[in-house]
Amino acid sequence: MKRLQKEYPNILDGIDLKEDADSFVYEPVQEAEQFDCGICLSSYSISKRVSCGNSEESNCHSFCINCVREQANAATGEMPLAEGAVGLKCMDTDCDKPIYYGLIRNLLPSAIRKRMDDRIQEENLAVSGLQLERCKNCNFAAEMNVDKTVNKVFDCLGCGKQWCRLCEKEWNDEHFG
Repeated sequence: MKRLQKEYPNILDGIDLKEDADSFVYEPVQEAEQFDCGICLSSYSISKRVSCGNSEESNCHSFCINCVREQANAATGEMPLAEGAVGLKCMDTDCDKPIYYGLIRNLLPSAIRKRMDDRIQEENLAVSGLQLERCKNCNFAAEMNVDKTVNKVFDCLGCGKQWCRLCEKEWNDEHFG
């Protein structure tokens, strides 16, 4: 062993080799616990698992991050969200537990995350009961508590355009409601 230290001083510098160290014990690294994705059926490390409901429940369903990302991408369109817009619906069709958005948000690419944020916000605003009106140009929303016949103009704070609240055409010098 001392011979190895002399031959390879840069590699073994500072390592105290024992004279009787002529055999090594091989201890294989234990494999990480695995799970099978409920959609793609591939096996993954348990650290790559996303589950519906409370992950501590015994009857939750497990999915891989890639399948959850695809589901989130689809949910940015017309696919329904979980009840209450708390996240995605479980991908097991017989399950009514959600995949909570707070648990998956940071796993999503920024473009999908932005669209999901907007979609969840829209769903929550829709059930809030607020009387929102939107700009036809930039989709900026504002609560309009004044009747349309009293205040006929929607002044967009987002892009500066004006819209007729009665007919929804652009407000200009030729159009006065």
